[in-house]
Amino acid sequence: MSYPDLVALSELKLSFLQQTSLFKHLDSGNLHWLASRLKPICVPADTTLFLPGEVREVCYLLYSGKLKVLRADDHTLEPRQTTLLPKALVGEVALLTLAPHEMTVQTFEPCQLFCIHYADLLKIFAVDNQVYLKVVEMMHIRDRPRQREGIIVHHRITTTGKTFTILKNPQHGSYFRLSPEGWLVWQHLDGKHDLQDLTFIYLGILKSFAPQKIAKVMERLAISGFLERREVHPEIIKTLSQLQSKSHLYWWQHPSKKVTQLAESYIYLHQLDSLLTYLYRKGVHYLYTWQSQTILAAIAISGLLSFMIIGTNIVANVAVVQKTTIFLPFIIISSQFATVFHELGHAFTTKSFGRDVHKGGVGWYWFGPVFFVDTSDMWLAERWQQIAVSLAGPYTDLIISGIAALTAWFMSNSLISAMLWSLALLLYVKVVFNLNPLLKYDGYYVLTDYIERPNLREEALSFLRWQAIDALKQPKQIKRHKVELLYGCLSLLYLLWMVVLLLSFRQQFLQNLLSQYLPEQIASIITWVLVTVIVLIVIIGTITELYSTPRPEIAGKL
Repeated sequence: MSYPDLVALSELKLSFLQQTSLFKHLDSGNLHWLASRLKPICVPADTTLFLPGEVREVCYLLYSGKLKVLRADDHTLEPRQTTLLPKALVGEVALLTLAPHEMTVQTFEPCQLFCIHYADLLKIFAVDNQVYLKVVEMMHIRDRPRQREGIIVHHRITTTGKTFTILKNPQHGSYFRLSPEGWLVWQHLDGKHDLQDLTFIYLGILKSFAPQKIAKVMERLAISGFLERREVHPEIIKTLSQLQSKSHLYWWQHPSKKVTQLAESYIYLHQLDSLLTYLYRKGVHYLYTWQSQTILAAIAISGLLSFMIIGTNIVANVAVVQKTTIFLPFIIISSQFATVFHELGHAFTTKSFGRDVHKGGVGWYWFGPVFFVDTSDMWLAERWQQIAVSLAGPYTDLIISGIAALTAWFMSNSLISAMLWSLALLLYVKVVFNLNPLLKYDGYYVLTDYIERPNLREEALSFLRWQAIDALKQPKQIKRHKVELLYGCLSLLYLLWMVVLLLSFRQQFLQNLLSQYLPEQIASIITWVLVTVIVLIVIIGTITELYSTPRPEIAGKL
């Protein structure tokens, strides 16, 4: 390139970067810095920039002219050619993957390019994560992913006659559900087709142009471990992390990051299935005989009856026992043990159907400990078996509540009896809460398994967000989407009811309980803060969930 002076060249580079979709959102300082690092070069026609197998530490930003990218496919005799126009970035994939170039890149005509060095590109990635994510997205769009070896395919037919496919990765213990359209895409993920190829295959067979749907399902398959594709090299990720820690975090962000890590931390037990299998075979399986189940059901029913019978006589003692120092620790510890048995109910019921529990664990999520087990292997089971596993947790709570209530009935010590009755009350409330299908707990999965709509909540919120207003003008649309409309509206109404209930709970229980341990004024302040935080989390979480749903044309899962 020939320019009158360096000032003109600098202004040209800056202006050009501001016109590119990739770099135009950089802040002024980083934009000027990158412009100063660009090296202009002029290249005649038919010049080769990259050859397969080469390792280079630069990439190019095309200023003028055209480039041709030649890809030698192993399933065609002729190489496939792609033309790149000005503002295109080329050669960045090899830098991200630390792998040799796979394609031939040549100038189609005389070209003017800006050369970007590897180290300079990494610095820009470190200071602006959006640029990095866009480049990674472009890499995946151009990629030709292939199915991982060892994936097990399981086809199921719903009660409506629709066929869907479940993929199982035995190595990672992960699962993926595909619709018939998704199954079409999966069959062509053979390492020979990129997004463009798959889009035209999809269009030719299903008469639908859906690149966004295809890209989304490919991304989810890759994240879930079902695809092999080019990924950013771990060394690049490590380098970016080091650069970000030096340049991106302010002094106050370090403690904030630590607080977030402490607020949400989990310990995973990946070899849990062998332990559960051992326990199930050594004795737990006896609980799943019809004789044992009859006894357990009798305990649950008789316990509930005794809870209601003694409830009117024990309320006075409950008020007294709440003032003791042992009440709150007893309720907290015993309810956590009940939660462990709740999860074991899911896990052992899964084992009773001959399925695997690949992992589980314990953790801390903001306000308290959590326990969980992964029962995804039940996706391969019959519908009624899936429902049985979802109900096993609340059913376990009913049994524990029954034991507590029956013990409270026969207990001679009135204070201990009141504590056990209070525990039963808490667990019965938990059962009702858990079976509520308007939240994504056990009741929700019972409902979605029964009607075979695994993405009901997402579909309902997407309908409310994007289609509800227009559908109200068309009765046929309302009739077709009545399930989504009903579920979505009930979910939002339940949110409002939850807010009212929490505000009532503040005064009637939480503040009175804290007042037993703290001065009344401090207890009132703490109660208001806790309830306000919880209400805000509920409201903001629901609004975020509602407004983050994609448009219907890309919302459906393949």
